[in-house]
Amino acid sequence: MGAEKQYLDLFTQHEGVVRRHAPEGMNGLRVQAFADLERNGFPAFNEEDYRYTDVSQVFTPDYGLNLNRLKTHIVPAEIFRCDVPNMSAQLYFIVNDSFYEEVMPSSSLPKGVYAGGMKKFAASYPTIFSDYYGKMAKTSDEQ
Repeated sequence: MGAEKQYLDLFTQHEGVVRRHAPEGMNGLRVQAFADLERNGFPAFNEEDYRYTDVSQVFTPDYGLNLNRLKTHIVPAEIFRCDVPNMSAQLYFIVNDSFYEEVMPSSSLPKGVYAGGMKKFAASYPTIFSDYYGKMAKTSDEQ
């Protein structure tokens, strides 16, 4: 239980902030996920679903988190442009750990396609969110 400890401690210390900035559909699964991580730790290198992936090593560095969801002071479209000739592109950005919604493409997406952050999606499409969120990646050891 090495790398997991920083995440367990971080959540314990900042649970209120995390919950305040997340959709209720996410918060509803946190208690069980926390208990499961505390009990099981990260998946082991030799577990079938994670064979050859050292999850603990990937999450050992302190990447820093934007727990208070502070706005970024950059404009991604000024940093990156698609310069492929004769190609139409819609640019969406994840800046640090947040979907950047300050400047969105003006054209619409096909029906059934969504681009945006999880909190906004959960608020806009609560039924779809609850039908799918947390259904595939079970955290318990009773998978």
